[in-house]
Amino acid sequence: MVDLAVPGAPRKQRRKGGFNTKAAAIAAMNELQVAAVSGTNVEPSKLTVGAYLKLWVAGGCGGVRPWTLRGYSAVVRVHLVPRLGTTRLQALSRSEIKALYGELRESGFARNPTSDRLENLRQVAARYQALRRAPMSRSAVRILIQETGHPEVTVRYWICRCRDLGMLSGSGPAPATKGLPAKSVWNIHICLRAALNDAVEDGLLRSNPAKGVLKPPKGRRRIKTWTREEIAAFLDHVRQHRNFALYHVALYTGMRRGELLWLRWEDVRWNAGTISVQTQAGLSAWKMNPTETIWKIRRRSHRQGVARSRSTLTSSVGRRSAARPPRCCAERSRRSRRNTPMTMRMARPWATP
Repeated sequence: MVDLAVPGAPRKQRRKGGFNTKAAAIAAMNELQVAAVSGTNVEPSKLTVGAYLKLWVAGGCGGVRPWTLRGYSAVVRVHLVPRLGTTRLQALSRSEIKALYGELRESGFARNPTSDRLENLRQVAARYQALRRAPMSRSAVRILIQETGHPEVTVRYWICRCRDLGMLSGSGPAPATKGLPAKSVWNIHICLRAALNDAVEDGLLRSNPAKGVLKPPKGRRRIKTWTREEIAAFLDHVRQHRNFALYHVALYTGMRRGELLWLRWEDVRWNAGTISVQTQAGLSAWKMNPTETIWKIRRRSHRQGVARSRSTLTSSVGRRSAARPPRCCAERSRRSRRNTPMTMRMARPWATP
């Protein structure tokens, strides 16, 4: 038995037995006293990994950005809680974490969905097959996009999942589970390591067992890009489209979507031939509706100049006068956008904005 309280404070006794020798008991007592004095002592807790991770996600994962929070919550719900949820947080070891990563490499992909998700996928599969059998001019995917109000990438993902689970006619039985790529396992490791780092800061762990368990993957996947001929063909096809300037700038600058959405006329320096990237717009990570809220998520103290050719800068000259409202409306809208979120409808080029 040892008292861990500071002088003058109420007693804080700890009892532990099962030592083989007296020397081992004294060594454990000395180690506990040193940890209490240095502030590294951790109080025993029965908190499980699953309970802590749920609290961690509910608390915002340490104050990360909305899209990062969405990704962390998916990792916790899909991969970490089902496999490590019942393990005590203070009993989590490096060997268990290594075994987790090995399991993810072998069979971490395409786990069985929940009952609610499975029912939703059955409804999507039934509706998709009914649309495929019906004579119509529009594709079944386009009709599902209009009926559900979700973007095309989401609807196509649902159809692929239905095909993988054998819900579509002619798709065959559900394939065996397969492993995750190295980059996906690394992203899961980043999430778990961040959560355990916060547990150390909260005094629940003495050290992070996930630290140094996994090394970042080597090499990058080769990205398929358009050729010059394909870019020229695309721009020629959309030359009369109202978003032609947006497509032109995106293709010839490599700017991100958020940077393109918040690009302003004052960011274009015509004399210097540059575009200054100062702010970025972010989409709401929790609402998958056609109408999303856009707000500024980054403002830099310095200008990031993107040097472009004169043709890139002048591609939107003809559209500026048509797209710009009268001066009084422009000044009023510019003042209102400084502190007020802007609501806009996200749509594909062929959809109604």
